[in-house]
Amino acid sequence: MKRITFPISLATFFSIAISCTGNKGIQEDTTEHLARLEIDSVVDMGTFPSSSPVKTLDIDIANSGDTTLFLTAAVPECDCTTVEVTNSVLEPGERSAIRATLNLSEFIAPMTVEKRFAILCNSEHNRAIYVTLVGHLER
Repeated sequence: MKRITFPISLATFFSIAISCTGNKGIQEDTTEHLARLEIDSVVDMGTFPSSSPVKTLDIDIANSGDTTLFLTAAVPECDCTTVEVTNSVLEPGERSAIRATLNLSEFIAPMTVEKRFAILCNSEHNRAIYVTLVGHLER
């Protein structure tokens, strides 16, 4: 008599055994845990007199997600803008601020200037968050 053998791995055996029991008692956590950066997308920094063309403002931020938020960088689009992240780790529900400075000394008044910066973080699928700073330069 000829013997037929079927190679079966231990993992295959256990997966068959689990599927036969209907996965009772085994539950998979399918909840997606996300960090969410809450920040205004446009921040009006007000009026800049030509005698004082530099302003600094603290912009409120918060983590409204359910996992830790990591702010890895803040990248301005040009040299007239600087951005400082004071707290790079925010737990769920925690609030902080980002300090932004807009220097309009190279611009000719009167004019309204819009400058952007990007915040790189793990918020909602690792996307960059863009913020526009608006300043109104007067004579």
